[in-house]
Amino acid sequence: MRRQIVVRVVWVALLSTVFAVKATEQRVYQWTDSKGVVHYSQFEPERIPSQARDLHSLTDAAPPPPKTPEQTACDVATANQAMLAAGKEVPLTKDADGKMIPMSEDQIKAAKELAEKQVQGFCKSKDADKDQDHDHD
Repeated sequence: MRRQIVVRVVWVALLSTVFAVKATEQRVYQWTDSKGVVHYSQFEPERIPSQARDLHSLTDAAPPPPKTPEQTACDVATANQAMLAAGKEVPLTKDADGKMIPMSEDQIKAAKELAEKQVQGFCKSKDADKDQDHDHD
């Protein structure tokens, strides 16, 4: 009974360690000793028959690179532009009672113009960036 608990604890610890390793592939070796206890190691044991096992990471795809401040600003500007273009009531602020006060038509028009300028400024196409790079050559 005690041996089973020890084996389970070792197994859980080993699996935790193996899954915590952030590698695309890792090889471990498995063998059973004369007492029937299964062992795992990153190193192949000498003079003991073992079985090699290749472990793969839980995620095969690399995470996307973090967004630049310019990309984030472009996303926000595009979302603002879409919200204003949807024609829904846009709350501007709260009154003394906490009730939302919608934007006036003039405020919406000004906000649309601002959003358009922000999209033009923050959301430069890659082709435009390349053209600017060639202009400096």
